[in-house]
Amino acid sequence: MSQILSRFAEICRREPTRPILHLPAVAAAWSAGDVWDAHRRYADRLASIGLGPGQLVLSAAGNSPASVALLLACLAADVPIMPVDAGATMPEILAFADRFAAAAMIVPAALDVQPRVGRLPTVDLDPGLRLTRLHHRDPRGYPGAAILKLTSGSTGPVKATLTTEAQMVADGDHIVAAMGIDASDTQIASIPISHAYGLGSLMMPLLMLGTACVLRDSFVPHQLPADARRFGARIFPGVPFMFEYFLANPPAGGWPPTLQRLMSAGAPLAPATVRAFHDRYGVKIPMRPFFTATSLLLYYMAFVFMGKGIRELQEGNVLPITVIRGLPNVPSMGIFPSVETLTAQLLLVILLVFAVAKTFWPRAQDPTP
Repeated sequence: MSQILSRFAEICRREPTRPILHLPAVAAAWSAGDVWDAHRRYADRLASIGLGPGQLVLSAAGNSPASVALLLACLAADVPIMPVDAGATMPEILAFADRFAAAAMIVPAALDVQPRVGRLPTVDLDPGLRLTRLHHRDPRGYPGAAILKLTSGSTGPVKATLTTEAQMVADGDHIVAAMGIDASDTQIASIPISHAYGLGSLMMPLLMLGTACVLRDSFVPHQLPADARRFGARIFPGVPFMFEYFLANPPAGGWPPTLQRLMSAGAPLAPATVRAFHDRYGVKIPMRPFFTATSLLLYYMAFVFMGKGIRELQEGNVLPITVIRGLPNVPSMGIFPSVETLTAQLLLVILLVFAVAKTFWPRAQDPTP
């Protein structure tokens, strides 16, 4: 069993009936047991259309409990998943499916698939969601990947980042430690839980600790303070425009008293906004702890990828191999006993030391009045 599945299974054994997904828009909630049962049902559906390990599933389930259960189902089946925006059109979804050779896709039942792709094996995943098997002349597998994260496309063509389960767990553990999240907390989920930021900040604490979420389809400004008060939410991961909105439009009745742990990492938050938010509501938006943890994780991932990448080039006879005898071989950490791999990784370590020193070294005071 995967590590994430094991952690969530333990949560279900301890508190199977505790609500962990609050759905105020439909006056409902899912317990840990509900998510576990759904993941088993979904795994059966994936198997029923012949999906195998490494075959990609594209999902447009959006901010719904199904997205949480789907991730667990895909981990159980060793099937990587690629979430796309729930607002994507069918041509956009099919373009992604074709580009990344998805073996199946999960879309809202309201989107009519058959006229565009012909008659293909299709099953109802749940009311409102449909699973369709796709066929490609050039099938592609993604062995070892748990999820393919799409970039926003704001700085160039949309790309997919292959992420392993170990990387997902490491990312989640760093965020939990940096933000002080625990199992008794409740988070406001106004950002897409399937995007890279939402996945690490919202879904991973939920699956690894049982941290509850108040889940809505999107950011609804006038509902967010009411949701926080109703469910006693303490944590709000947001993006800059959300905090800027509440600065310009103070909530009726003031800022919810329980909502004290805020974080913004989707994009840099202007220092002036951080100060203004604290001055108005008395709540800090910590930036350094989150970015420090995230930066360390990224450096670690770069260290591993650097070692493995150079090793693959060496195995393909593109680069020479100068073996250093007596050093350990640790493939899981990208450590291989060769001059070429260790030299490249040493450069990354030097860059990390420089970055840490530059971040925490005391700045000289400006002598001008």
